[in-house]
Amino acid sequence: MAYGMKMIEALHNDDLEGAHVYLNKALENDNDEEQYDLAEQLLQLGFLDEAEALYGTLLINYPGEGELLVALAEINVDRDDEDTALTYLDQVHPEDDSYPRALLVLADLYQSQGLFEVTEQKLLEAKDMVPEEPIIDFALGEHYNQMGRFVNAINYYNTVLEAGIDEVSGVLIQQRLAECYSSGGSFEEAMSHYEAALDQHANVDTLFGLAFTAFQAHKMVRSIEAFNQLKELDPNYTSLYPYLAKAYEHENKLVEAFTVIKEGTVLDNFNKELYFEGGKIALKLDDQEAAEKYLRETLVLDPHFMEAALTLNKLFLKQADFAAVIDLSSWMEQENEEIDPQLDWDSAIAYKELEEFDKAAAAFEKAYARYAENPLFLKDYGYFMREEGQTAKALELWTKYLALQPDDAEILQEVSYLDDNE
Repeated sequence: MAYGMKMIEALHNDDLEGAHVYLNKALENDNDEEQYDLAEQLLQLGFLDEAEALYGTLLINYPGEGELLVALAEINVDRDDEDTALTYLDQVHPEDDSYPRALLVLADLYQSQGLFEVTEQKLLEAKDMVPEEPIIDFALGEHYNQMGRFVNAINYYNTVLEAGIDEVSGVLIQQRLAECYSSGGSFEEAMSHYEAALDQHANVDTLFGLAFTAFQAHKMVRSIEAFNQLKELDPNYTSLYPYLAKAYEHENKLVEAFTVIKEGTVLDNFNKELYFEGGKIALKLDDQEAAEKYLRETLVLDPHFMEAALTLNKLFLKQADFAAVIDLSSWMEQENEEIDPQLDWDSAIAYKELEEFDKAAAAFEKAYARYAENPLFLKDYGYFMREEGQTAKALELWTKYLALQPDDAEILQEVSYLDDNE
């Protein structure tokens, strides 16, 4: 038995010391073919240093051999030693049978460096040299997919499928096609490819892709079904919970949606989207206590989540809890460099109801800077100014309002009355 075979046997028996001894004997005694086979096996097992030693020894006997140079380059790519990898690749002659493989390794290196045009150039050069090689088509598909050039990527992935290959290095080609179609907005086409990928191999990422794409395509029944399959397969796949809740909500199954939210927050209590969705669903269920709890938790997780603050303020206004509106708006202003002007408008309404009219006026004026073309705001601000006895300001605001809503009989009458009494 060759010493290389004994080394592999020792490794399988977790005898690292014996394996090292056999490696040295293999380097001294095994023939070139045996050493090469050993290097290939060690490389697959992840023993980079040992494989490199064997390839290096063989390179001394076969200087300029492209297959060895590329293997050594790939080892150094795995070590993130790009300079050494490039040194080996530069030695591969264009007429060497391994040159297309060298081009693929070069393309990977340039892609990692963000040199995408050079990456494409190397891949297309390899394609010209070996036009029927599916691995090159796959590499081109991966490159164009990463670049967002989905039509190009789809063409090359389909070429791989046409060659009778449906998986490369653990990547399902059907799943890649699904991702490309989904990213390009062709959700129906994407769903069919996700289904085909699931027929080959049911895994959590493919299930999530199908469920999310069905959600985007407004195929909520299929989306719910797929998300529940995923939840059963891996309940800790926490990204599913907000979307499953939204899908149930879309189907007006609010109790089921809220149950999903509660399940999700147990598993992931740092997911602001889950809490925000929970707050909105609780509002629809008219569970104001739960809604406040979930929306407040959202803002604890993300004080810049303006939509959550606006939703919570709407609840406070509905409850006539004007002090809470002011507190929340003030807190958001402290936490953020800029706030949504709706919070100023909310504060103006709250101050008015609390009869703190000077503060209400200041809040209205602050909001006016952003809402000068908003008819609802102009109408509201105009009423406040009229109540404060500032009829000229009220007329100015309502005149702007009527330019936007000329058929409002109520405001036309108010303006007419103020004009008559000027």
